[in-house]
Amino acid sequence: MPVHARLLPDYKLVYYQFSGVVTTQELMAAKQGVDDSPLGPVGFDELADMREATDFQVEFSTMMMMASTAARASETRYDAPRLCILEGSDLAFGVSRMFQNLIDAHNTDLSVTIVSTEQDALAFFDLTASSISALVPES
Repeated sequence: MPVHARLLPDYKLVYYQFSGVVTTQELMAAKQGVDDSPLGPVGFDELADMREATDFQVEFSTMMMMASTAARASETRYDAPRLCILEGSDLAFGVSRMFQNLIDAHNTDLSVTIVSTEQDALAFFDLTASSISALVPES
């Protein structure tokens, strides 16, 4: 599955792991799975790990809709929500910047940061784990 989403309630974090060719349908299915979870992502920050993605076949209209939805959702939070995107290639960086710009266009408190190392992603969330995999329980 090119987009795997995991809720990490101990860290109040949703971890999205992208791999291979990411399509609109797979991205939307992963997001819907998180939204439908009984644990609920309300109040959770998000980490999008794009290091293993090789291609993005996601429609621009989908990215616009997801940015708009995230911006609206951020307005209902008392604390500033955070999204960290861990890119792993020029392509992932470009897609990440496009999404960051779409979010920024909404003028909300939603913080989107793009990093290139796992340690930077962990530091962004003030996590002391040695790696992201140390946060994710075995399935």
